[in-house]
Amino acid sequence: MKASKQKPTSVIGHLKREASLALLREDLHPFQTEWRKDGTLPSCWAENSWRVYLDDIDDVLRAIRYVEKNPIKAGKRPQRWSFVQPFVV
Repeated sequence: MKASKQKPTSVIGHLKREASLALLREDLHPFQTEWRKDGTLPSCWAENSWRVYLDDIDDVLRAIRYVEKNPIKAGKRPQRWSFVQPFVV
């Protein structure tokens, strides 16, 4: 298999575009009723988002804890999703 020469930011951009299209197909895009005159929608993704590379297990575990604690810090209940599987080291 040939290694990809794409930069991580290009891959992330592709994933965001595909996820946005999937949200539209499922009628879940948060701005789906706000079409601009040029035929585009506002992005549901943060501009210049924080780029984090998870280089080892400690980085992955720290990121998981951050995501799990985020709703609680916002005064909401912990979130549990049937499609999210535990990370096993």
